Amino acid sequence: FAYYYGALSFMMKNNCGNGCGFCNIGGRFRYSVEQVVEGIKHFKRQHPDEKVRQLVVKDPNPLSQANYNHTVKCFEAIEMELGYKVPKVLNIDSDLFSSSNSLGLDDIKRLDIIRIFIGKDAVTESGAEFLRTRDSTQVIKTEQALADEAIGIASLIYQARENGYPLIINVSYIVSPNDTPTSYVKLLSDAASMQKLSQ
Repeated sequence: FAYYYGALSFMMKNNCGNGCGFCNIGGRFRYSVEQVVEGIKHFKRQHPDEKVRQLVVKDPNPLSQANYNHTVKCFEAIEMELGYKVPKVLNIDSDLFSSSNSLGLDDIKRLDIIRIFIGKDAVTESGAEFLRTRDSTQVIKTEQALADEAIGIASLIYQARENGYPLIINVSYIVSPNDTPTSYVKLLSDAASMQKLSQ
């Protein structure tokens, strides 16, 4: 745990499951709900007069199918120990926005998430192949799968805007040596269309 001006940063589980080739995540570990609560108790002893205004979750993919239940249990235990609800900032893998997973605004609101960082990484199949960008089934993402994710992300941006939900969405891409002028244009077009949706 690290505390800085109201934001409490921590990690529950250093495990994504996609196994992308460019990933530099080190040794895997998982803190139990009890260990996470002990961390909160330690924080309260160290900062008895401070209130947590944000939970900044550093896990690489806390809402994946393998991690979701553990993440929710940790959030519930943290808030029970603190005695109040806390807005959350998370990393979210772009695979969760595919039509087969369909992470939506209701899921975001249910967990009091106010900001998400999405690693979209690639927009073309050649870029995904170079990065070895995999989905949750360990298959290199096709261009259709990447487009499907983009639709899901765009849908979330649209839903948040239309419902007046104050959600900050940061989408990141990786430019690889496999990219071409055509793929650069596609990447910029993808980013610009999402930016336009948010306005």
